[in-house]
Amino acid sequence: MSKINKYLRVILKIIIIIAIIFFVLYAFFLIPIRFFMTRSILPAPNLTRTERQFQSNREDINIVINYLIDNYFDRVSIPNFNSGGRVRDIEDLEMRIVLNEDVVEILSINDMAVSESILRLFQNSYRTIGKRERMIFLGTWSTRDHGRGIVYFMDGQTPREEFFTFLTELYPLSEENWFFFIENFNDYRRGIRPNLTQ
Repeated sequence: MSKINKYLRVILKIIIIIAIIFFVLYAFFLIPIRFFMTRSILPAPNLTRTERQFQSNREDINIVINYLIDNYFDRVSIPNFNSGGRVRDIEDLEMRIVLNEDVVEILSINDMAVSESILRLFQNSYRTIGKRERMIFLGTWSTRDHGRGIVYFMDGQTPREEFFTFLTELYPLSEENWFFFIENFNDYRRGIRPNLTQ
């Protein structure tokens, strides 16, 4: 009987040790990895920080904006990730052209100055660059339900809600036709919308 009690105590100790190890791994590794995967560890940029970042990257932003304005495609996306992972070199850059809902064509960017500017923007906290009709945007921060960045409206047009997915806030930057935008799925679902008639 005492041998059985001894074995039960050993088994119980092993179960407790495994439970403690699992808790430590979960608390110190899996939770931080989950936050990192959604990028919520990084603080969301506010208007002031975004304006400073915009001004310090103005030259590269102008080069990219002019390239996209001259580009005749209506829907373009230049992400800082591709099938090989994070974009680190000019050779990794891809420009995705949306031809229709089902067809996306991937092109390389043949202009070296534009490619270098895009790479510098990606190294300076910009995450994606895109064009939708007469709007060009540079995303700076995102999670599954939120997104922030800057947007340029060509030809001085008034921002329209349909250009965005879940637009909840829009603030003008110091340069004409430039805005800081916030998209928030949860607020949008509750009916929060920006006042675009200003």
